[in-house]
Amino acid sequence: MMSKYWLTLLGLIIAASGYCGQTKRVIIDSLQELAAGKTESVSLSAEGQLSVGPDVKELAEFEASHLWVGAERNRDEFVIGSGEEGMVYLLSNTGEVREFIKFDETDIYALAVDSNKDVYVATSPNGKIFKVRPNGKSEVFFETGEEYVWDMLWSKGALYLATGPEGKIFKVTAKGKGEIYYDADEPHVRCLAFGAKGELLAGTVGKGLVYHIYEKGKAVALFDSGKTEIRDVAVNEKGDIYFVAIGDGKGDAPISKVPKSSKTSVIDIKGVETVSSSEVKTQENSKTTVTSAKKEVTKSIKGGSIFYVMRSDDKAPHVLWKTSLLIHSMSLVKDGLVLNAGDQGYLYHADQNNVMSRWGSLESGQATVMLPMSQGELMVLTSNLAKAYLVDVTGNKEGVYRTNVVDTKLFAQWGAVRAFGEGSWKLRTRSGNTSDPDKSWYDWEALKSDKVVSPSARYLQVELRINSGYVDRLELYYQVSNIAPEVKSVKVLEPNLGYTAIETRAPQLQPKTAQQLVKGSSNLTLNKSDRYYPVEEPGLRTIVWEAEDANQDELTYQLEIKKENERDWQSLKEELDQPMYSWDTSGWPDGVYKARVIASDLPDNPQDYAKQAERESSAWEIDHTKPEITIFNQGADYLEFKVEDETSLLEAVSVSGDGADYEVVIPRDGVLDSKSESFRVSTKDKDMIYIRARDMSGNVAGLRR
Repeated sequence: MMSKYWLTLLGLIIAASGYCGQTKRVIIDSLQELAAGKTESVSLSAEGQLSVGPDVKELAEFEASHLWVGAERNRDEFVIGSGEEGMVYLLSNTGEVREFIKFDETDIYALAVDSNKDVYVATSPNGKIFKVRPNGKSEVFFETGEEYVWDMLWSKGALYLATGPEGKIFKVTAKGKGEIYYDADEPHVRCLAFGAKGELLAGTVGKGLVYHIYEKGKAVALFDSGKTEIRDVAVNEKGDIYFVAIGDGKGDAPISKVPKSSKTSVIDIKGVETVSSSEVKTQENSKTTVTSAKKEVTKSIKGGSIFYVMRSDDKAPHVLWKTSLLIHSMSLVKDGLVLNAGDQGYLYHADQNNVMSRWGSLESGQATVMLPMSQGELMVLTSNLAKAYLVDVTGNKEGVYRTNVVDTKLFAQWGAVRAFGEGSWKLRTRSGNTSDPDKSWYDWEALKSDKVVSPSARYLQVELRINSGYVDRLELYYQVSNIAPEVKSVKVLEPNLGYTAIETRAPQLQPKTAQQLVKGSSNLTLNKSDRYYPVEEPGLRTIVWEAEDANQDELTYQLEIKKENERDWQSLKEELDQPMYSWDTSGWPDGVYKARVIASDLPDNPQDYAKQAERESSAWEIDHTKPEITIFNQGADYLEFKVEDETSLLEAVSVSGDGADYEVVIPRDGVLDSKSESFRVSTKDKDMIYIRARDMSGNVAGLRR
């Protein structure tokens, strides 16, 4: 399923000359932008080049939940160990799956095939080794006394076993005849490999050490990874040692086999990390379950993975790839080494020069086993959908790359699509009006003279079919329809209050490292957020409005005023660039008025394409006349008076006996809700009465009696 929004992941939209009304251009040319697309038989290099990659084909599906280990029995057949059913399968190179033998124990983590095609199977969690004849008959060959056998190698008539939780390596030379070849100061020996000269190498769990066992009982630690676990070790013909270290170095014994799904990047090689709907995070809560009939052991893995090479020429470890993803497995191939990491099924390739690239993906995301085949292909076994895949590492005739969906936000007319690089390829597109490509979209259409022929719509997807060479840049041009702006509201604020804009200095460009420039956009985004300072002064009036433009065009405004019942509008202010205007109404006649705001997107559109919209305010008053206070009756201890206003409603009436401390009075009818109200107040113990009245326009009148 494609991502809903291109712009979240896919880089730069550049409007020519900055005008939103002109043609827009989408550019995809960085590693992050290219990695966000979907690939089929396409390789993406660390330099950001798309080229034809290996052909990946699903070969078979298994009933087991996990496939833990496999070995090539002959050119036509593989033997495969599974969990959590303790089943050993035979898989032909044509995809035929047969049940070979089933054990009472739950998991088969290790097996080996000797020169007679006999199969040695390690069962866990009882740590036994069974020898299985070609006819399927089995016998106990050796008992380790350990719970787990994690890896097993056959060489020159001997089996070497990596075990836990006591961290021992056994050497078994015949039925029932074995010895502890090396006892490591670690809980588990996780993986084994032979060096170029036949020396035994081992990776551990605990401190994440790589050992060289040069004779029985003697070893030297080649490297302390600082991680929790050495997941895998491999040695090429030159004697270069590759290994994967995972975890944060704080974990202890039990080993993780298959992690839960982790939402992390699809590619973050060579120190460049890429995020999808969320940011890259350290892999957390990735759990592996190793089960037996009575026991469950769970191991959380944090801290991601590091892929190392220890070259034969300098014997020093070099980091090839540091990633937040969990690396599940790796295997040597003819021209380098292949890894699987993360939960999106991507294969990663390190060539003979140790340059990393991302290959195609598997439907089942977690490849627990990789087995090189005699024919030069790679057999990949997966878990959490137990399947077998054939990977043709020699390349494919055609690779397919599809961009994420381009969301123009509005209805768009498509222009040209161009690819840049060297070689041979074809482009086509499809368009639609839903965020995910589905059957409601238009069909794929080939370009004509580099132009998109897909119908106008909101969304577009581009497909690149590569036959040879590479592509390192894609460009798409489109023109969105200009939509008229909308004035959503116009409001006249209370009288005697104005506002002035606070001038803010634009943020300065921040210095960046070269890596930041490679990883990020060169655009500088300034979030405009106008703020206004209040000014209180008699006669001031302020009008504010809310307007928006679907094209995100810059808007200018014209403000007009007219008195109620008049025909013509009077222009108050033109070419306003802020949705607010304050002015002094002191010289304006009293009366009821209306305001009208006209918004235009002309700043970002040519004259012939610019559009505008308008909206009127509700009626409001300009009133400079003070209320009138009239005393119409008085007695020995009371006073009756009337307050009238010609234009506005009364807002407050109060009285005082000393002219300093006033208290509000209530009109005779109980509600202050008209332009004329009568009042009766007590004058008992008062030598003098001060009366103050204020109308809704803020005009204040006073009287002393």
